[in-house]
Amino acid sequence: MSSQAATPVPSAPAKKGGTLSVIAALLLALGGGGYVAYREFAPAEHAAGSAKMPVVPSDPGVIEIEPFILNLADPSGDRYFRLKLSLLIDRKAAVRKAESGLPQVKLRDRVLSVLSKKHASDLTTVEGKEALRAQLLAAVECLLSEPTFFAGSSSAPSGDGEGDDGEGGGAESAPSDAESELPSVHVLDVLFTEFLVQ
Repeated sequence: MSSQAATPVPSAPAKKGGTLSVIAALLLALGGGGYVAYREFAPAEHAAGSAKMPVVPSDPGVIEIEPFILNLADPSGDRYFRLKLSLLIDRKAAVRKAESGLPQVKLRDRVLSVLSKKHASDLTTVEGKEALRAQLLAAVECLLSEPTFFAGSSSAPSGDGEGDDGEGGGAESAPSDAESELPSVHVLDVLFTEFLVQ
């Protein structure tokens, strides 16, 4: 009887152990397949994404723009929007010029012209925020690339990144030929530092 009782008992655990082995093998196969798929497709996506990203120059700068608070274009008129943004540009030397005077006013005007057309529903989704970022980038890029953008400021940006040190007449002196021939400033990114829709 001992031999008969011992035979059914080992067969039941063997079946349970076999099921666990099959599940473990399945998990291992799925994990291996997932790893192979990741290794196969991730580099291609990363390479494609990196081709779209702009090359960041060696001396980028950030233009801080004062916050915007405005009513949205919703039919009820009771929604407002608060936005603070910064512009990442390709030349640090242009930052000081763009943060005050007429260039700052021109930037604020361009941003307000884009924001004033927005509804709350345009800004509450991730896609809406990214669309706004793209619209603002296009609007300010167009403005910053104009040759007369820095005309209303006290001194044009220099290509060497150095400010006026009081040499050569200071900020009141006329722009030199080198300053008037500077290439346009390009916006690399629009960075939202405050974003509130209420």
